[in-house]
Amino acid sequence: MRALVYIQTLQDEFDWLVEPFVECLDACVRNVGELAARERMHLITDNPAVAERYAGDFRFVRIVEELPRFCLLSGCVGNTLKRLGIDPSEAILAIDHHNVMLGKEDLRNMLAQYETSGRPLFTTKTMRELAHQLAQYKTITAATSIHFFDRAAQPGPHVPTRPFIFDWARYGEVSGPGLYRCAVTRDGVKFAPCAAGEEGLAYEWLTPDTARLLFPARMVADADGMSLPDREGNVAFIARLDRGVARLCFSVSPECPDQCAYEILPFGPHGALVKAYAWADHENGSRDVTFTLPEDAAGFVVTVSRPLCNGVADSSSRFEPGDAVWVMERSGHFRRKDSDAIIVGRQETLTLVEATGDAMVGAGGQLSRIEDLVETGEAQAYPLPLEHGRMHTRLDYLRFKASERARAEGRHV
Repeated sequence: MRALVYIQTLQDEFDWLVEPFVECLDACVRNVGELAARERMHLITDNPAVAERYAGDFRFVRIVEELPRFCLLSGCVGNTLKRLGIDPSEAILAIDHHNVMLGKEDLRNMLAQYETSGRPLFTTKTMRELAHQLAQYKTITAATSIHFFDRAAQPGPHVPTRPFIFDWARYGEVSGPGLYRCAVTRDGVKFAPCAAGEEGLAYEWLTPDTARLLFPARMVADADGMSLPDREGNVAFIARLDRGVARLCFSVSPECPDQCAYEILPFGPHGALVKAYAWADHENGSRDVTFTLPEDAAGFVVTVSRPLCNGVADSSSRFEPGDAVWVMERSGHFRRKDSDAIIVGRQETLTLVEATGDAMVGAGGQLSRIEDLVETGEAQAYPLPLEHGRMHTRLDYLRFKASERARAEGRHV
């Protein structure tokens, strides 16, 4: 068995290498060391000081500048195994040190269950919160609109886009047909007629409710669509379109994380169309994402976001997974899909569990695609007691000590 120990400390509130926190870190390393030989132990950390402290306990040490907050659930294990060239059939124990209550016996039990069943295991915990009351908080890293070009138009100095809905009445200075340039001022968005021979992006009035954009031909090249340029004339996104399947590409390097969500709102000449969503993992260096659009789409508004770890959120949305067992009604009440009962309190809800990302056991090939195996039911959950939790703040440490004291006194937390 080979052990992968992920120790990520630089994003936490306290210094793990000082008392009393370092005792927890030492215990984690010691527990794993009693289950795996040193030459089969790997340390992956974001902290050079951690690497130096435990260099004698591990055969291999790798420093990563930044690890995701829940690294075992974010594809880190698969990436590590790929970089190390480990045999996909080899048994792997992967552990994140943040659950300091995860003991040696838990790890032994997980290994024993895997040896018996051959199915990978991942740690879970019953949710304290009512899932239908949860919200997803996000940080927006990019937001813009992409417009598709009308390739049937006659060649010229400008390339027109497909017509799209546009409320010209909001801008009183626009009097009728013609070309207009747009400017964002302190007083809002302003439109003014284009001068004869003027270059640059222009808006063309088609009807009181529709418009199209005219891009300078030199900007378009072979793209099928393009985002609006910024004040410096840079275009962040270009789009390729093939039979309703759009591929969004980054033409410049935007401030987007390796893993992010794309919310797509297509629009046409008569209004918004059906929303679409896409998730992209850019760790392999690719900066493209694909999704399907309605055939009559003139373009789409795209919002790129990432889950918020801490700080102030830019937006939030109600947590509604695709397989949710509840539905929200117009009245604001929640109703269970299976029994049609209105959810008033915990009695009407189903018991839900969440993956904790504390530890996983399985063959390397299984852990590289653990999310797919969870979806298909081929992976098995290893439930942890309710008092288990991850330690990122001093308050988390106080909770841990309270739980430890309660267990010693035979009480439940």
